[in-house]
Amino acid sequence: MGLLRAPKKEHSASRSTYAKALMAYCIFCGTLVVSLSSFISLELAALNFGLFSLVLTGIYEYMRRRNWENAADFKIAQFKKVHDNLRVEIKQNKATIETLKSAHSDLSTSVSAMRKSNLGLQYVESGIIPEKIDPEETRLKIATMVANDDPFADHASLSDMVVKELVHSSIDSEHIDIFAQPIVRLPQRKAYAYEIYPRIRAKAGLYVPAGRYMPLAKEANLTAQVDRILLDKSLELLKKHEKTDQNIEFFLNIEPQSLKKSHFMRDLLSFASNNRTLARQLVFEIRYEDFKTIPPPIIQIMDALALLGCRFSLDQVAELDFSIPHLIKHHIRYIKMNASWVSENSRSENDFTKLWRIKQKLEANGIRFVITQVESEEQLRALFDLDPHYGQGYLFGRPDMPGAYAPFSYSQNYMKREGFKDTFG
Repeated sequence: MGLLRAPKKEHSASRSTYAKALMAYCIFCGTLVVSLSSFISLELAALNFGLFSLVLTGIYEYMRRRNWENAADFKIAQFKKVHDNLRVEIKQNKATIETLKSAHSDLSTSVSAMRKSNLGLQYVESGIIPEKIDPEETRLKIATMVANDDPFADHASLSDMVVKELVHSSIDSEHIDIFAQPIVRLPQRKAYAYEIYPRIRAKAGLYVPAGRYMPLAKEANLTAQVDRILLDKSLELLKKHEKTDQNIEFFLNIEPQSLKKSHFMRDLLSFASNNRTLARQLVFEIRYEDFKTIPPPIIQIMDALALLGCRFSLDQVAELDFSIPHLIKHHIRYIKMNASWVSENSRSENDFTKLWRIKQKLEANGIRFVITQVESEEQLRALFDLDPHYGQGYLFGRPDMPGAYAPFSYSQNYMKREGFKDTFG
């Protein structure tokens, strides 16, 4: 098993240096002995020369053998690394194939049932026979089923009681799945950052988004526990991909009140103090309406996190009457506005000029202006006059498992899921 260990370069170098020094010392001593013995007799000089040659040959063979062993150890370590990467990739591929098979089977069954329904073969399971079938309703159901090829299935069928049980179960097991959506730099559309979303798994192929379960978690006073699990999962993701791209930032949606919870802050401060470089990649996202009423104690916590390198972003900003110095003072480095709201509030020349000037002031003060929920090329073209530098939305990538995106993917040839538009929270 010793051959499977990676070679220690420092020890190898020290051995090589020692062997070279020993050979130089032997050559010096042998030359001196042969020279001195030649004054006594030629036979003694020849004997010493023979012994000297044997010693040099032994040292040479030792050095050659050590070099061969080091080269073999290095190749074995490389093969082991490639083997481990292949095992991880094969495991991911198997899981993806099983998920696709399950989703395809459910889709085929549902589409078959819908076709029979359209032909008039009505199945009565609830005891109520519909008088007629609405074609538009049928089309929407089929569209939803096609979208369910993604891990974002139609969660509207789940009752509030079921969702609450899923929340409690996820907190008890401390398991929440995380999804990522890219934030791109425009016009290149290169991923600049990733926003992390928490999803609760209901069953294979069905994930409940935060927009559905967070209101119920608030009622049960469980938002801090959800945010803490999301934080732990996100920090694990950062550590796992620490060496992939240190310029990538990660946006985490949190409730401001979570910053007051001891468990949340203990994990966060421990991570930030021990991983200063990774802490600079964290951006905590807060809703603008929550930020406007944020209490002073939480502001002090935000100031402390900013000293450790963390930054903050405001989401769902739907007004222009904010104070830029106030944003700078509280370490806000991103402002997010909905694409439809931006389009609606830049139709007239005066509105466009006002929005343009505010965008310029934000960028001049180091606050990035991000347009979110960009869902089509037409919508993006309508925003070109505003010259947006950052965008987010279905057009650039939907929320998906981290493995679907670089730099998370173990392979450069990754695929993004496609499908109909789903509703997220």
